[in-house]
Amino acid sequence: SPLKGRLKYICIDMGWENQWGDWRCNRKFPETYKQVADEIRSSGFEPGIWTAPFEANIYLPLARHNRDLFALGADGEPVIVQGGGAMLLFDPTVPEVERMLADTFCQMRESGFTLFKVDYLYRQYIDMIARLHDSTLGKARAMRRFLEIIRGAIGEECHLLSCGAPQEIAIGLADSARSSGDIHNFWGHVRNN
Repeated sequence: SPLKGRLKYICIDMGWENQWGDWRCNRKFPETYKQVADEIRSSGFEPGIWTAPFEANIYLPLARHNRDLFALGADGEPVIVQGGGAMLLFDPTVPEVERMLADTFCQMRESGFTLFKVDYLYRQYIDMIARLHDSTLGKARAMRRFLEIIRGAIGEECHLLSCGAPQEIAIGLADSARSSGDIHNFWGHVRNN
């Protein structure tokens, strides 16, 4: 690659996953985490991977059959947001959610990924939450748990890139932050309001 020696990371971005909330490779990436990471590394780069760990697609069996894993809105129903489609928001204070999150990121780390891009931790989504499993934590503290769990799973030696998270949630945990929208090489996606 002409970028070898000039670029450190190659990050597999949105689209590699089976569904949001089901962080397994899909038919476009039939390899295991390890095979994908090994291929990137063998090309001379550090492997990175994108996730939206706060969200689960509403059609995911987990979302349909385990409603107690999700944060609730003022109506007592799971909060639904329009991230990459209709999504439910995981409740980071539910022990099973903590275990699932830690297991997923441990597997990714053990497979060789060293850059973790975590996206869609948006303040407007956090503001929609009215009730969490552990009511002793405020919403900001509960959301910080997401990054604490991920940091614990990947270790201090990996790079954690936070996308969209309020800075007070990510400070001291994320190594870097993207605070703007995505960057494109065309402007056709921009709408005039």
